[in-house]
Amino acid sequence: MSTVNTQIAEALTFNLIKQTIAVLEKNGALSKPKEEVLLLFTAVRQAGKRTKLTAEERAAKKQTAAAKRAVVEERKAERIRKKQAAAEAKATKALEKEAKKLEVQNALKGKEATKIAKKQAAAEKKAAVATRKAERVAKKEAAVAAKATKAEAKKRTRLLKQLAKFAASDACLMEEMNGRSIAKMEGYLAQNIKSAADEKERKQALKALKAQNPRPKGRSPKGKGWCYETGAWIDTISVADTIMIC
Repeated sequence: MSTVNTQIAEALTFNLIKQTIAVLEKNGALSKPKEEVLLLFTAVRQAGKRTKLTAEERAAKKQTAAAKRAVVEERKAERIRKKQAAAEAKATKALEKEAKKLEVQNALKGKEATKIAKKQAAAEKKAAVATRKAERVAKKEAAVAAKATKAEAKKRTRLLKQLAKFAASDACLMEEMNGRSIAKMEGYLAQNIKSAADEKERKQALKALKAQNPRPKGRSPKGKGWCYETGAWIDTISVADTIMIC
């Protein structure tokens, strides 16, 4: 049915072409004779007709088509291989990039860890230096305190020896000086030294007066006392006003 329709269409088309050529010829629009122009369409029409192929030609044509398909498949397979190779290369490159990134990160982490370790070591060293310094300061302070304590004990012993001259006994001295500070002991010693000096001065003055105004031998008159200052007997009531009496 399709073959009949094709033949009818070809016949209608050829008639239409003949009519068109006739109109063009009538109007003088053809550059060639009508027969040559019509021959061109006839040649095209003859060329368009299908010829019946032999079995060998059909086999050869099938082989050619199969070869073409094989080439197409090979090209397709080649494109697929190239895509796969490109994908593998891309994946390999991505893996290499990721590995390099990890390597850089690990290197940075290693550097950071080394930096932290160095800081910790420096801090520990600094702390050790500070500890040794504090120990030296504490040792020095302890030595100063021990020296001060020793000096204070030595000074206290010296003061006690000096104060022993003014005490009735060692027991009285220790009872009097128990819990006293160095300053109080020094003040007490200075006071006793001054008193001793005054007493010595008084005795020396009295001795000089006794040599100057010696007391007469014998009993003193009743109610009288000898005054070494005046060298005379005076009433004992007025004697209280002077220390140079006997």
